[in-house]
Amino acid sequence: RAGKKVHHETDLGFGGASLSWAAVAMAEQVLGTLKEKSVLIIGAGKMSELTVESIRKKGVQEIFVMNRTQSCAEALAARCSGKTAAFLDMKDILSKVDVCICSVGAPHYILEKETVEQIMALRKERKLVFIDISMPRNIDPQAAAVSNTLLFCIDDLDKVVKDNMKKR
Repeated sequence: RAGKKVHHETDLGFGGASLSWAAVAMAEQVLGTLKEKSVLIIGAGKMSELTVESIRKKGVQEIFVMNRTQSCAEALAARCSGKTAAFLDMKDILSKVDVCICSVGAPHYILEKETVEQIMALRKERKLVFIDISMPRNIDPQAAAVSNTLLFCIDDLDKVVKDNMKKR
């Protein structure tokens, strides 16, 4: 009972300590809310699974899952009542969503600055939040220079986790 009381009456259990939790918290902080927003999750591994768990609790309107292996994307999309998307449709999906969380193991950028520029031209000044939790990074850091884009990486999220741990 004492443990339950501590968790309910203090900030000890506040927030989370994982990068996936921090990614969702960062998106929510930037956009104000994730309610009625749409999100693209690139990757279907463990980090993406944790991200989807955190995001579902936020009232997100639509979740798209994109992965190199279609069956993995379908499995994750089924768990979150989301939709799958093919890499060929990346520009189309990114022109619609509010947040893109990338967690893949590619040894190169899967999103280049030029591609982001093309996508942003279709968005009519709507903000797009990119959060790259991949290691190595899979979104070109130069994409942050494109108007109306916000790009966060693991280093930015580490600060969110550390701040949360201090609060606890």
